[in-house]
Amino acid sequence: NISSIELVATEQELPEAVVFEDDVDLSDLRDLQGSLVSLKGFAIKTIPSIGTSAYTVIVTNGTVDVEIRVDKYIAEFNDVKALMNSLIAGQYVDWIDIPVGEYNGTPQLMISTVSQADVRPLGDDVVAQLIADEIESLYDGKIYPMGGKIELITSIEAFAGTITWATTSPLIDVENGDIGTVEEDAVVQLTATITVGEATLEKIVSVTVKYVVETDLLYEFDFESGGGTSYDEEAYSFKNLVDNSDFEVNVHRIAANKTGAVEGATRALVISPIKGETFDGTAWAEFDFGETVVKQMEFDCYFWSSSAKQHFTKCELQVKDGDEWVTVLDILKELGDSLDINTFTVYDPEGSLFRFYAEGGENDGNDARILVDNLKVFA
Repeated sequence: NISSIELVATEQELPEAVVFEDDVDLSDLRDLQGSLVSLKGFAIKTIPSIGTSAYTVIVTNGTVDVEIRVDKYIAEFNDVKALMNSLIAGQYVDWIDIPVGEYNGTPQLMISTVSQADVRPLGDDVVAQLIADEIESLYDGKIYPMGGKIELITSIEAFAGTITWATTSPLIDVENGDIGTVEEDAVVQLTATITVGEATLEKIVSVTVKYVVETDLLYEFDFESGGGTSYDEEAYSFKNLVDNSDFEVNVHRIAANKTGAVEGATRALVISPIKGETFDGTAWAEFDFGETVVKQMEFDCYFWSSSAKQHFTKCELQVKDGDEWVTVLDILKELGDSLDINTFTVYDPEGSLFRFYAEGGENDGNDARILVDNLKVFA
C-alpha cells in the first residue's frame, strides 16, 4: 500500500520522443512503455470497421506489424475515427510523439489526437493500383445473367482519376452495359484503363455471362411478419408471399428485427452468433424446400452496424449435400467492408435444403449481426 507521495518537481519538460524510421524491434517498443515515440515509414495494413468502441489499427513496414490503439474515452474520438476512416491499406502515415502502452505483452502506440498522425499523400501510381485492386474486387470472377446489365464504373469516389472500358467480345456493350444472350455460359474479358494524373494502368478482369433457363418464383420472404426478437427459439414461421402460406424455418440464434444504422433497411432475418458458457459461437436458419430443386436464389444482405463485421469469422449460404453442408456463397467475403444493402444472386445451387450459417460473436453480447432480407427462390 502507498503511505505517502513526495512531490519533487513540477512543470518539467517531457523527454523528447524516441524516433524509429522504417524499422523497429517490438522489444524496443516494449522497453519504452510509458515513453513517447515517433514511428515513420510504416503503412496501414488493416483498419477495422469502427463503431463507438475502442479499436486497433495495424501498421507495417512489410516485416514488422505495430498496433496503433484508439481508446473510446479520448476527447478527439470522433475526429480520430474520421481520420482513420479516410485512410486505406498501403497508405503511409508517420506517427508523431505517441506514448507506448502494452496489452497482453504486445506494445501499442496510444494515439489520442489527429495531430499525432502525419498522413503522406499517395502517388498517382499508387492510387492507380488501388483503383485496379478495387476493380478486381468488384468484377473479376463475377457472374451476370444473359440479357441483363453490368454497371461499369468510370470513377471511384474515394480517388481522383478516370476509368474507361474496352472488350473484344460482342456479348457486352461497354458503353451502356447491355449483356447479350448465350446458349451456354461464356467468359468475357474486360479491360479497364485507369488514368490518375500522369499514371496510366490497365486492368483485365474476367466475368461470366450466365446462360439462364426460364424459372418460376416459388418462394418469397420479406420477413415483415412472423418470427420474433428473441434469439432463443428453435423454429420460426414466416409468410411465403407467393401464396401467403406459412413456412417454418428451423433456427439457432436467429431473430427478426430492423436496424436503424443502415439506410433503407426494413425488418429482416437477423443472424447473430454468440460465444459464452451456454453458447457455441454459431447461428443458422434452415430453409427446407422439400422436393423442389432450386435453380436460383436472390436475397439482400448487410451488416447490422459499422462495428458488426469484426465480430464474425464466417457467414455463408450453404446447401445440404448428403451428410455435408457445402458452401454456395461466402457471404462474409462478398460483403467485404460494405455497410450498404447488397443484393446477391446465386445460380444453379442444385439442392432443396439450404441454410444461412455464421460463426463468431463475443461473450454475452449481440455484437455479431448480419441481416438477410427479400429472399426469393426460383425453380
